[in-house]
Amino acid sequence: YAFGYANIEKTDWHLSSRSELNELCKYARTQTTGDTAVECSTSGPLRSGFASDNYWASTERSATSARIQDFSNGSRTTDGAKEFSTGKVRPRR
Repeated sequence: YAFGYANIEKTDWHLSSRSELNELCKYARTQTTGDTAVECSTSGPLRSGFASDNYWASTERSATSARIQDFSNGSRTTDGAKEFSTGKVRPRR
């Protein structure tokens, strides 16, 4: 799957990995970041600008599915079918 995103004349954007999204989920829920072994949880209020929803990771599970980080409950073990699925993305540089 090719991901193309350009903003403010920058073209080096990419989707966050599974671990990066977990850290972002912890930030979004005002939890301590920096230890990738600690999973995001439901504790803490969700910061403005984040949705209590699934976000796609660049980490693939198989040829037909990829990892999803659920910002509503912190789960990062969910897989999503690449075709016909909806979800949010957090492009980053």
